[in-house]
Amino acid sequence: MTSSRQTRPPRNYFSRREQLRLLVLVMSLGLVFVLMNEARKEKNWRWLTGRVAEEGPAEVTRAAPAQPRTELRKDRPAEEIPGTFVAPARREQSEAEAAADDGDASAGYFPGVKPSDLQTIRDKARFVAQEEDAWFHLFAILAKTDPATLRKASIGRISRLQLSEQSKEYRGEVVTVRGTLRRANWLRAPKNDYGIEGYYQTWLEPDDASAAPIVVYCLELPEGFPVGMTLSEDVEATGFYFKRWLYKAQDGLELAPVVLARTVQWRQTPPPSAVPGGIVGLIVVVVGALVLAAVVVVYVVKRTGRRWAVDSRR
Repeated sequence: MTSSRQTRPPRNYFSRREQLRLLVLVMSLGLVFVLMNEARKEKNWRWLTGRVAEEGPAEVTRAAPAQPRTELRKDRPAEEIPGTFVAPARREQSEAEAAADDGDASAGYFPGVKPSDLQTIRDKARFVAQEEDAWFHLFAILAKTDPATLRKASIGRISRLQLSEQSKEYRGEVVTVRGTLRRANWLRAPKNDYGIEGYYQTWLEPDDASAAPIVVYCLELPEGFPVGMTLSEDVEATGFYFKRWLYKAQDGLELAPVVLARTVQWRQTPPPSAVPGGIVGLIVVVVGALVLAAVVVVYVVKRTGRRWAVDSRR
C-alpha cells in the first residue's frame, strides 16, 4: 500500500525562485546591519544630551541669539592721533583730581575702579609690566563682588566690533559678552599684592557671527564646567573690559579684546523631560526596518512553502 504522504523533493538552489528568495533574505539582513551601523554613531544620539557636535564654528547650528547692540558710542573723540594708544581720561582733569576721584562711583565707573590705573593700559600690545597693577586691582574687585551685582551694573551686551573699534571708550566698563566658549585652561598668576593666585584663560567665539575671538580671563568656572582646548559651551560673561591684546596666532600676530570676569554663566541645554523627536524618529526607522525585514522573510518562506506543497502533490 502506497503511503498518501509524498516525500518533499530537495530544494533546487539553482532555480530562479530560490535565488530570489536568498537575495531577499541577504538584502534584509544587510539592511539591518546598515541601520545598526548608523545607530552606533555618536552623532545620531546627541539628542539625548542636547550637546552640540565638535565640528568647528562653521558646522555648529543653534537658534539665532538675540542681537547685541552694535551702534558706536556717541562720546567717541572726534580726532585720534594715529599710533597713540593711551586711553584718555573720561573727562579733562589734573592728576590730583584723578587721584581724588579714584574709586569714586561718580566718575562713571564701577565702585573701586581707578581711572588713573586705566590710563596705564596700552592697546595693540602684549601685556606689559606697567599694566600689572590695573590688571590685579580689577581682579581684586571682581573677587569680592557678587556676580549678580556685576550683571546688574553691566552697560549691556557689547559686540566684538564695538570693543575693537572703540576700545578706549569701553575700557574699565562692566560689559557683557556672549557666545560659544572654545578653550579654557588654568594659568597661575605672578606674585602680586592682591592675593590673586590664578585665573582661567578662556577663548570665546562671539555670537555676532565673528570668527575672531574674545579672550575672557575669569577667576572661577561653574561647577562641572569642562576644561580643555576643544570645547563647545554656550556661555555669557560679565566683567571689566581691559584692552585689545596683541597675541601670537598660528598665522601670525592677531588682536583680540580682553575681558576680565569673575566667572561665566553656563547656558546649558536643559535635560530632556521626554524622549526627543530625533530619537523617536531614529527608533521608528530601526524598528520599522526590522519589522519590514521580518515581514518579507515570513512572506517569502510561506510563499515558497506553499509552492513546495503544490509541487509535492502533483
